[in-house]
Formats: sequence, structure tokens, C-alpha cells
Amino acid sequence: MEYIQYLSIYDVSSMLYAGELAKSSSGSMNFMGESRTISGVPIGGVRNVLRNYMHDMFQHTAVLLVFDSKTDKQKLFSEYKSTRERMPKIYVQQLLLLDVVKRLGLPFMKVDSFEADDLIHAAVMHYFPYVGNMSIYSGDTDIAANLIKDQITFRGTASIYPTFDMHNYSQNIKKGCVIPYNAILPYYMFFGKASNNVPAFSSTGTNKELFNQFLEFCTNSGITAGMWSDSSTFAAWLLNCMEQGSLAKDVIEKLFTRMSYVFPKPYEGEIPETFKYLDDLNRDDLAFFLKMFNMDTLMQNLQMDNLILAPKTPAMYSFIDQYKIIYQDGCLAVDNDMSPDDSLFSGLEQETTVFDAEDF
Repeated sequence: MEYIQYLSIYDVSSMLYAGELAKSSSGSMNFMGESRTISGVPIGGVRNVLRNYMHDMFQHTAVLLVFDSKTDKQKLFSEYKSTRERMPKIYVQQLLLLDVVKRLGLPFMKVDSFEADDLIHAAVMHYFPYVGNMSIYSGDTDIAANLIKDQITFRGTASIYPTFDMHNYSQNIKKGCVIPYNAILPYYMFFGKASNNVPAFSSTGTNKELFNQFLEFCTNSGITAGMWSDSSTFAAWLLNCMEQGSLAKDVIEKLFTRMSYVFPKPYEGEIPETFKYLDDLNRDDLAFFLKMFNMDTLMQNLQMDNLILAPKTPAMYSFIDQYKIIYQDGCLAVDNDMSPDDSLFSGLEQETTVFDAEDF
């Protein structure tokens, strides 16, 4: 793989939420005065992703978009993320954006039964030897476990999420708590993570003792701090506990099982190695989507001024209509185990947010 100076990895779901659910001056317009829907289909999240993507392209930064798929970790722990609210207005934008990404030929990852957490970890481990500076855009602290080197930065997708790297990690990774650099996943192993429905492993005192034992093992073993949130490191500690007899067998077995839904699921499939830059995109295809999503500022930057006042084409409305049908007929929610979106029937925008501020 060729060396890349700048790489951005997008946690697509987090960016869709940020773009769609951020506070706006009105229910139908965002802070830039652009419409948030087309023919009744929400597009605030899609436009947020595209705006960031184009900004990175202007800076000649490579971008990888990583999409969520329904996980199978519930087979290991039935309560895993069971209370997460899945919203049709976000899910339909994932489908819409995936279609846009494919038509523009942008590099992406989406694999059945793998969450974005899993795929981003695999991508970071694959890319970091070849990248000068890497940014991971997300609002999920699990993904901050990928700050394995000083050239990697975690960038929050919304104002409630901080931006940090290995140098200010401890003070920013979790609000009101100081956690040693890149020890977030071992921390969740013992203390749990409410937003994922993962409870604390044991009593507070026991969890503190186990966490400190793990950190002491890593320090004494000379394990690089960047690898403290790697599953192989945690497994090595458990095996050492088994050999030393320092933990009961049933405790070790429970922790091994717990690893399977706290740490990223191993992925050994294909990872894109070719990226697209602005000059690589088909200008007509790009213009089609920028015009459809009313992204006037970007069209001006690309010197497409003649398109700003031009009416949308029938092909643009036809493209959106296919998503309007699956969004408004209710099947999207039912087929994906989601509650219906009441705003479809009231005609009012919901002031809903699902950001998990407690993570920080």
C-alpha cells in the first residue's frame, strides 16, 4: 500500500445523527438556511457527511466511510445495546448515503454482522503504518480505543463530543473520570458501559482492584500503552492470571466471554487501499447529488454557479422517491425492528436526540 499523508475515517452513523439531530433555527431548515428534507425524506445527516467529505477532498485528504450493520453480539449477550433507539429517519439516510457513495465510487466498508466499531479497528490497524496523520470522526468512546499512535486523532462529530489525541486522552475520554491512555476498553470491561447496556462486572471495589491489576500487568510486561485496549493484551493478562492462579477460574471464564462483546469483533476481510480525490470524481455525478441536496456553497466552490438557480431534474426526484416510499410506508421501521416515526403522522419535526453524553 502506498504512503498517505492524511486519512479521515468516518463513523457514518455518528455523523448522520450529528447532521440530522443537531439543534437548528427551525424544524425544516438547518443553521445555514438549507432545507433538511426533500419530498419528505430527511437529508440533514447525508448532507453533513457529504459536506465533511468534500472539505477533506479540498484538503487532499483520503477518506474512508464506515457503515454499521446489525451486529450478532446479542447471541453472546442478549442485552447488548438492547435499549438503543433506532430511528427510521437515520436508517433511511444510511441507505440513501450508501447509494450515493456507490454511485460516486467512494471507498467504504459495510459488512453484514459487523458494527462500525469492528471495521474501524480493523482499518486503523491496517492503515497506520502507511499514514502520516489519521483522524477518526465519531461520538463513540469505544472507537477512541484506536488511538494507538500519536499520529491518530479522535474528532467528535457533535459539540458535546471532544476532540483529543494520546496527549490529552486521559482528561477527555470520559467526563468526570481520568482514565490512563488507551485503557478505555479494559475500563468498560470492569465498570461497564450504560449506553451499550453492559453492566459493571462486579462491585466497585472489586472492579477497581481488577482494573489496577490489569494496568500493573501491562506496565510490568512492557506492553506499549497504545495496545492496552487491544483484545490480545487483555487475553494475555487473563492467561497470566490463570497460570499464576491469581483469579478464580469462573471469573476468568466470565471475563473471556465478556471480551467478545466489549472488544471489537475480529475482521479479516478486504479493506480498501485505493482512495478517491476531487479530480477522480465524475463531475456530472457529483453535480447531480450536490444539486439534489441543495448544497449551493459547495457548487460555488466547484465553480458550478450555473446549476444553483437551475431546477432539479426529474431524475433527481425519481432518485429520492424510491427512499420516500420505503421511509413513509412504515415497512422500513417494521423490517428493522424500529418504532414508527411519529413525525410522519403529525407533520412536526421531533426534537429528539440519542447522543450518549454520559460516555464522556
